[in-house]
Amino acid sequence: MNESTAESPKSIVIIGCGAIGGTFAAHLANSPAKVTVVDLSEPIRHAVMASGLTITHSDGREESVSVDIRGSFEGIEQPDIVFFFVKTVHNQAAARDAAGLIGPHTVVATVQNGMGHGDVLSGIVPADRLVVGVTSEGANMLTPGHVSHYAKGATKVGPWRKESSLESAELVADVLNSAGLTAVATDATENAIWTKLAMNAAYSSVSALTRLSMEGLGDSPELWRLCEDVVRENVAVAIASGAFVDVDEVLGMANRLYAGIKKDGIIAGKASMLLDVEARRPTEVDAFNGAILREAARNGVDARLNAILFALIKGLEDSWRIDAGSA
Repeated sequence: MNESTAESPKSIVIIGCGAIGGTFAAHLANSPAKVTVVDLSEPIRHAVMASGLTITHSDGREESVSVDIRGSFEGIEQPDIVFFFVKTVHNQAAARDAAGLIGPHTVVATVQNGMGHGDVLSGIVPADRLVVGVTSEGANMLTPGHVSHYAKGATKVGPWRKESSLESAELVADVLNSAGLTAVATDATENAIWTKLAMNAAYSSVSALTRLSMEGLGDSPELWRLCEDVVRENVAVAIASGAFVDVDEVLGMANRLYAGIKKDGIIAGKASMLLDVEARRPTEVDAFNGAILREAARNGVDARLNAILFALIKGLEDSWRIDAGSA
């Protein structure tokens, strides 16, 4: 990375303008850098081109920002930073199509849910310029081109490989902080990724199968206990994989979210996997429970609950294809 890029990125490309991608894009659009958004969804592109990218902030304030949004990478110059916000099922295709964007100093960053994104993106960028992490920003999409940033959070980013320096991650964190988001560069992103995955792979998968929101799961003692058992299994796999994850921390995160929904009226969007099931589109189960199963097999850990959840969601996806074929 050259010195000028490290000090002040001049151009940023954001791939994917869904809930989180749209939230980050709306903030980054107010930064000094030139921001270009790429999204294949025609409804999103048409809405943003017509009225700007609209964001409803956590304080209720609504803002519309002008962004350059496109349906392809054609004509886009190689940027300083590329953010990946697509669904994990689209990672391979997005990485392939975006490969031409990656210049000799371009940094690629992802805070997508799940695990394994670095393995995909490492095919288009060297390890020292690949940044991975997690975000706790709460957002959902109200309508195409209009996102609700209902809860402020923090983003942790770090090098994909531990032996790489923090330089690229610090660049990404600085850009996000300057745009009004909260971010930190750390060499312990593996722990943060596993902590979020331990929760998501439990509650999101059960939510998808039952069609119940987080509130609905919490209202059912039986389902809540099941989710907690899956969390314990997930943490066991994480620890066997070399990560430091506190099971009480993960369970506490879920309990606080449920309590906030019930007592404080916190608006929590539906789990992404539940939204996928409702829309009958491929879920991110491979990056959630599938990732845990792969790590469990590698480390000789029993992950039978994840195996059941994974098989059921895959079976559900198969049923949609059967239904479509017989229609």
